[in-house]
Amino acid sequence: MLYALPLLNGIMYGLILAMLIGPVFFALIRTSIDKGFKSGAYLALGIALSDALAATVVYFGVSRFTDSSVFEVYLGWVGGLLMIAFGAAPFVKGASQKKFLPNRAINRAQGLRYILEGLLLNLLNPFVYIFWLGVVGYVTVSTEYAPEGHFFFFLGAIATVFMTDL
Repeated sequence: MLYALPLLNGIMYGLILAMLIGPVFFALIRTSIDKGFKSGAYLALGIALSDALAATVVYFGVSRFTDSSVFEVYLGWVGGLLMIAFGAAPFVKGASQKKFLPNRAINRAQGLRYILEGLLLNLLNPFVYIFWLGVVGYVTVSTEYAPEGHFFFFLGAIATVFMTDL
């Protein structure tokens, strides 16, 4: 009962994050339509893992690097170029290679590929870090949660995003 409030607040923040429309949203739709539910689920798992990793990195200290204007410039350029590459990839492959095979079994290597794609797509988006910087700042400074409450807050947020992505 002690951690119910941080968990519920985390769920609320997770719903806010899930409503944001960005490249991850379109990648989930594209993958699910082109390759089926399982492929989209693997992509969603990669996205959830990247959110957990980004929140952890921000929570434990990336904020000291964000004061550097050089870091912000490099993060923006690298993230922007990779987002363009992910967005252009379906067009470069060509329409003839796109086949809808929803009943096709996904092997382990393909599942890992979709997890890695979701992980990289989300981790390389600079707005993910901006979002988590704001959330971590709120949780650690503006609330009275104990550190254990922080865990339940982030668990609620990331689990909510994962479930809505599914």
